[in-house]
Amino acid sequence: MAVPTAAMGPSALGQSGAGTMAPWCSVSSGPSRDVLGMQELFRGHSKTREFPAHSAKVHSVAWSCDGRRLASRSFDKTARVFLLEKDRLVKENNYRGHGDSVDQLCWHPSNPDLFVTASGDKTIRIWDVRTTKCIATVNTKGDKLWEVQCESPTFTVAWHPKRPLLAFACDDKDGKYDSSQEAGTVKLFGLPNDS
Repeated sequence: MAVPTAAMGPSALGQSGAGTMAPWCSVSSGPSRDVLGMQELFRGHSKTREFPAHSAKVHSVAWSCDGRRLASRSFDKTARVFLLEKDRLVKENNYRGHGDSVDQLCWHPSNPDLFVTASGDKTIRIWDVRTTKCIATVNTKGDKLWEVQCESPTFTVAWHPKRPLLAFACDDKDGKYDSSQEAGTVKLFGLPNDS
């Protein structure tokens, strides 16, 4: 798996302040100093270690805003939180309560103790790692805003932060990847019908 340098972001490379994006946007004849620095770092830090987490597939992971915790979600109806201690993930707690697979997980953007899960059981749960309990449950079964028709399974959705626009991505129509046909589209719902 290639690690994209743009995904690392300037803060990951120790940059800060005005003009930090310049190295990422500039055109050059070769790798930037930052890219070379990261390549050099990974020459001595290229080990991968596995950590048991769930009894079924893990479909996503997410870091807390302070980087101290990593959460994972799974088809086994649970979320799990690990503490990062040096170069190890230490199991902190397993979060149970959903009646179906945990389909989405997101940490609070500024509070490293709170995260939210969404499940196929049509509930959203807010969890507090300090109490290891669900502090609120939102039932989403009666309140359908709209139904967006999709021809194939949907992998991800994201609301625009200021407008009623929903971005989403789906599997290929026939469920098979074919490099000779156009693939890899992102869809946008909520546009005017006359556009």
